[in-house]
Amino acid sequence: MPVLITWDDMPATLNFLSDITEQKESEIALIQYKNRLEETVEKRTVDYKKAKEGRSVRTR
Repeated sequence: MPVLITWDDMPATLNFLSDITEQKESEIALIQYKNRLEETVEKRTVDYKKAKEGRSVRTR
């Protein structure tokens, strides 16, 4: 948010900037990790269901 100031007897604004590169990189990495985790859970769920079906067929 700019701050109104006077510079050499003229109105001006003072602006503050922050480098958010590291924050954005961390957000991207977190999203990628979340996506990989969701894929892993989905694959393992499918594998579990297949294994469970295989056991129930053999026990009948």
